[in-house]
Amino acid sequence: MGVAALALWIVGQALWLHQGFGLEFLGQSTFVPGLWAASAAFFGINCWILGIIVADIRARGMSDDGRQAASQTKKTR
Repeated sequence: MGVAALALWIVGQALWLHQGFGLEFLGQSTFVPGLWAASAAFFGINCWILGIIVADIRARGMSDDGRQAASQTKKTR
């Protein structure tokens, strides 16, 4: 899944940069629907990748050392 996420991120970035290039360097009005759709797609892709990262962290769980450090921090406060 990591390779697919990276490939999708690269495609989303390329779409967004293509629209931005047309706007900034070519002077084309690419706001609607091009730049808006590319921005929404890139945002969605980034949220999906963040979801994968959070799910992976939850699946691994916190190590015993991390639990001890967290409990010691709470005791000292």
